[in-house]
Amino acid sequence: MRYVLFGIPLILLVCLCMPLSSSQAAETVRLALGPAGFTLAPVYLAVALGMFEEQGLAVKRISVPGPGLEVRALEGGQADLAFTSGDSLLSTPPGRPLLVVYSGLQRPIVNWVMRGEAARRHGISQGSPLSQKLRALRGLSVGVTAPGSLGERLATYVAAREGLRIGEDIRLISLGRSDGWAAALRDGRVDVGLNLVPLPEMAVVREEAVSLINYARGEDPGLSEFLMGVLLVRTELAQKQEEKVRRATRALYQAVRWALRSPTAKIAGALQPFMVRADSREIAEGVKAILPALNPYGLVTERAFTNTADVVEKAGSLRRRIRFEETVANQFLPG
Repeated sequence: MRYVLFGIPLILLVCLCMPLSSSQAAETVRLALGPAGFTLAPVYLAVALGMFEEQGLAVKRISVPGPGLEVRALEGGQADLAFTSGDSLLSTPPGRPLLVVYSGLQRPIVNWVMRGEAARRHGISQGSPLSQKLRALRGLSVGVTAPGSLGERLATYVAAREGLRIGEDIRLISLGRSDGWAAALRDGRVDVGLNLVPLPEMAVVREEAVSLINYARGEDPGLSEFLMGVLLVRTELAQKQEEKVRRATRALYQAVRWALRSPTAKIAGALQPFMVRADSREIAEGVKAILPALNPYGLVTERAFTNTADVVEKAGSLRRRIRFEETVANQFLPG
């Protein structure tokens, strides 16, 4: 899909006008990224900390307006690399061979919350057993951002796994982004909501909701591994410019390792310039939420790959299974 502004392809326009970092001596790498959010935290940290520059890379951002378009920008040649969620890759089978070479987030950072009144009615607290929380979903309305979003896919997956029928046992309602989602949860249009951090966490902070399932903390053993934030590269580029790919993965690896040993306030400060629509409290809550999901080694596991494919398949978005051994290349990770 191509977007045009005043006759100029938008992907190209953003590439020319929005460099993430610059260095005259560094080798330029074009990196496709979706809308701002905590899924991109490993990239933002690597930029803020100068990790790419240390590896001799100058990153230029190829900004795309929605999930899955990073894959299209990569295979279309507008980008050298792409950082996206695994469900975007698996629901948009590439026309050209792509490789997953790094995993920065190893669990979903889309979490569930239940409206306070509904939680009291069902006797649910944050500490309730997962089985009790899942049984309580029957008969409730669940708010997600949009059709095809990861939130909708996760809700559909959990419903299928628990034997709940969408439209009969639970209702999925698309609410749009941030403000509409939060308002619907607040005024009772939905009983339960799923969204990217930090929106669920902020609903809990405001005492409007209780935490239902926190994937980032590993509260659902069935999804304790997942491809939430991965680095993709075209196979031919990986073969021709192996060292360039190694340097990119090393920058991301070092950024995540820095975050795992740093205080929340310091991480939030590094992320703040990239989160212009979030206030300081939201950024701090987001940092605390993603820390347990950060992948300290960058390794792409077969279990994470399979779990992600299962979620996409249950949501009806998996057009064909891509084989792990043909798609994942862990050899580019730091030794």
